[in-house]
Amino acid sequence: MTKKKEKHAAKNTEPDKENAAVSAATDSNAEEASTPSETNADAAESVAGNRQDADSAAAEAGEGFVWTEAPAEGDYVADIMRDEIRSGFFVDTGRKKLWNKQIELLMEIDRICRKHGIRYFSLIGTMLGAARHQGYVPWDDDLDVGMFRPDYERFRRIAAEEIKEPLYMQSAYTADREGILFITKLRDGRTTAIGQREQDQTGHQGIFIDIWPLDAFDDGTDETKRLYSAEAEILATIVDGQSILKRLQDHTTTLKPEIIFQLLQMQPLQRFAEFEGFCAAHWHESKNIGCFFYEGPYRTFPKAWFEKIIPMPFERITIPTPAMYDEILTHH
Repeated sequence: MTKKKEKHAAKNTEPDKENAAVSAATDSNAEEASTPSETNADAAESVAGNRQDADSAAAEAGEGFVWTEAPAEGDYVADIMRDEIRSGFFVDTGRKKLWNKQIELLMEIDRICRKHGIRYFSLIGTMLGAARHQGYVPWDDDLDVGMFRPDYERFRRIAAEEIKEPLYMQSAYTADREGILFITKLRDGRTTAIGQREQDQTGHQGIFIDIWPLDAFDDGTDETKRLYSAEAEILATIVDGQSILKRLQDHTTTLKPEIIFQLLQMQPLQRFAEFEGFCAAHWHESKNIGCFFYEGPYRTFPKAWFEKIIPMPFERITIPTPAMYDEILTHH
């Protein structure tokens, strides 16, 4: 299974209580591009000023959309109490039970998205599983869905109100773990699933599914090259401070030096809130999208490839999947 980059081990994740407005701009020879200009008293609300467009885009996406459909009765995974060989790989009942629980979590995501008209679709290994196996890749142990940044922001805001115990939505803004979680996880508190990279974590470790945001990427125009560079530089202040300082010394940054210094004076969680706000504000400015937090071949795609969604068989359910899944999965 391809490795994913989900977190950065930043020890101090408490937002600074000082008010700090950050306005990110390109150098004097480029067009300006602004990050959110608001207080950071609550980093979780840093992107709120950019969400009106997100709400309207997500509402439009809900019209005529395809949702997950499940069997009227029985488990989501067939023959859950029987071991079997799939594609030469031994799948035991324990793995099937894990899959079944993950699909239960997917149904909760589907309930919220269906109710509020929020667009989502299978992604990464789950898309591959739907296309090639009509279910899980036999050796896979997680479930991935993707959302465009406007839908992702709207989903997080609504789900924070709608999801109740024993379910738990884990993100960068939940104070239950060290470091910054760059994506969102929906977990079941009645279960435990500890990954290899989570053995030293003390936060919530219930069985989960991953929700990935897709952001505007470079589509070849000068404007989107600057946009992508600005996004990457804001993120670099969190994950690779040395590289951004080196670029400052070489005078090769897109953002003005004073903006980068303002970011570096913030706590890591505040910088991440600024990153998410910037991405939300500039979502509509490129024809290409991608995920900053996934390390693998499926990285940058034409946005148009995700416009049409179809139901794809997945175990005993159908899951929303981009109709151009073949192009997405074979694109390098």
